[in-house]
Amino acid sequence: MKHQKRKQLRHFFAKGSGYEQRQEWQYLMPWPLLALCRMTEVPPKRLISQLLSDLAQDSWNRHPNEGVRSLLVEYFILRGYGADRYSEEDIRSMFAEMNALGMLWPDEGNSRLIDSHVKWRKRQQAYWFEKWYYKIRRKEPA
Repeated sequence: MKHQKRKQLRHFFAKGSGYEQRQEWQYLMPWPLLALCRMTEVPPKRLISQLLSDLAQDSWNRHPNEGVRSLLVEYFILRGYGADRYSEEDIRSMFAEMNALGMLWPDEGNSRLIDSHVKWRKRQQAYWFEKWYYKIRRKEPA
């Protein structure tokens, strides 16, 4: 059963699904933002990478200022992302759970502890995804 669920989970993020973890795309940067990046010497790739990491409440490259992450949660909600499927309370709970997981990174851990944490985190993220994905009574993938 567990193997079957893991296989199904991979189906959601399979190559060609549009939801692969590794994304490569070209983007036309709005000129005012590009100019601001140039003037402040913040490479656009760095800006986008940090923005996505902070929005994901990730443990990697985690900004110490909680305000950064909470403002991005507000942005996500104000843009209406997911509002057709989940309540605002649900979306806030999703982000709170993502943040809790992100805070658990073992900063002072040795490589064995970090490897163990990464394996656990992958299982936890799969559990979290299934919990929220099926909350709105979606059908199992074929």
